[in-house]
Amino acid sequence: MRKIKLICIPYAGGSMQVYRNWDKYLNNSIQLNSVELSGRGRRFSEPKYENMEEAINDVYNTVSPLIRDSDYAVFGHSMGSVIVYELIHRLKKEGLHNPEHVFFSGLHPPFEKKKKPNFHDAPLEVLIDEIRNLGGTPEELLKNDDFIETFIPIIRADYKILETYDCVHKNTKFEFDISVLSGKQDNDLNDNYLEAWKNCTLGKCSIYKFDGGHFFINEKAEDTVKLINKVLLSYDF
Repeated sequence: MRKIKLICIPYAGGSMQVYRNWDKYLNNSIQLNSVELSGRGRRFSEPKYENMEEAINDVYNTVSPLIRDSDYAVFGHSMGSVIVYELIHRLKKEGLHNPEHVFFSGLHPPFEKKKKPNFHDAPLEVLIDEIRNLGGTPEELLKNDDFIETFIPIIRADYKILETYDCVHKNTKFEFDISVLSGKQDNDLNDNYLEAWKNCTLGKCSIYKFDGGHFFINEKAEDTVKLINKVLLSYDF
């Protein structure tokens, strides 16, 4: 059986380890390739991105060799969805082939700007409240000085590239099917935002909701991966 590579991009503040448990649920024909972003995890000592362009250049350099001679799909959650969106446009610009499928998770489309305060330069207590409201981070960590010293600079840098990012592909549509995933209790994502993803592709856009909040992919990892298996195994790759 031929293989398909699943390229996974983490959310703000996350490393490649957020997908560490997916291998045990993925079908054997799907090869997990988690991308480590600069400034965290195995690349902690490397510089953090100053803007979205730097992030896309870096991720493109990582991903393009992986997919040149392979079928592939891409998954991004939250900030990862924006990076995936821009990455696919970059791959097309460079003449690389389209993915079989793309999964956008936990975020509104990049061309649908939401009016929210900037958090990348907010006082520490305001930023911590934002992290707390998103869920997924234990309260004891948010009160741990070592965690704050290590994690907050990463999350500030990630929020900065999101909050200074401007989508320039509003009228450019993909030519493949996409899936949009969200948590039923994610209050930041209403049905209108999810439906708006249909405007970015000429293909089919399927919307799936899971029990859980913004970080449902951690709470419902097995269910998330089961959906990925079902979608990708429907293709004759």
